[in-house]
Amino acid sequence: MPKLTNAEQPQNILTASVGGSILFRAPNALEKLIGRKEVWNDKYVAQLCAFFKEKIDDGQTVIAIVGGGKPARREIERAKRSGLTNQYALDLLGIAVTIKNAYKFHESIECHGANVQYYSSDLTLQSGIIYVGYGDKPGHTTDYVAIVAAHEAGQNIMLNISVAGIIHPMIDGKPDETKALEEITWNDYISKIAHHHEAGLSSPLDLPAAEYAREHGMTVIFVGPDIDNIERGLRGEEFVGTIVHP
Repeated sequence: MPKLTNAEQPQNILTASVGGSILFRAPNALEKLIGRKEVWNDKYVAQLCAFFKEKIDDGQTVIAIVGGGKPARREIERAKRSGLTNQYALDLLGIAVTIKNAYKFHESIECHGANVQYYSSDLTLQSGIIYVGYGDKPGHTTDYVAIVAAHEAGQNIMLNISVAGIIHPMIDGKPDETKALEEITWNDYISKIAHHHEAGLSSPLDLPAAEYAREHGMTVIFVGPDIDNIERGLRGEEFVGTIVHP
């Protein structure tokens, strides 16, 4: 299993790209009857809030950039079925969902008694605060926002938390889920796995984000939602996931 080197472990500031889909759960039978596609996952969100709060209680800073996930993809597909084809406009729809998700996540963090603010690139970051951000403009995913935020905060690593939590090799343009890539370089990732950005893209990391990470010598650690596994990875222990190195 992979593990981070001492030099790669985050220091003082933890930047996380939080996949929108992990914030929701499948509806129960009653929720399905009233047409719910997914439901805010209060139980898991509480665990994630506690994880981030523990970091800031230790004097760290957390930047959590929230994605759109399945709700964003559903809105984009609905717009496409209605005849909308403009990628810029479709991207704006997805960004709107990331903002909505971020607002709900911000509210959840407040309910857990943590010091939370909305993230902006012009802020002077302070310890003991969770900064919550979202999509900023068309042309890239929230992963790009997160990788830029990490670099501008002086960090060489970003945490990517998603449902998949691991990168699979590609065969005939599709991920081979029977195999896992535990460690890979950006050159290999960009040449073999990365996708050009389009509205609603679901991939480990979009091409603009991957190219930015390579250019600035960043490391990205991909993990699933399991908090204990995330903690092991950040401590430099073996974990289930993927590391993409410079």
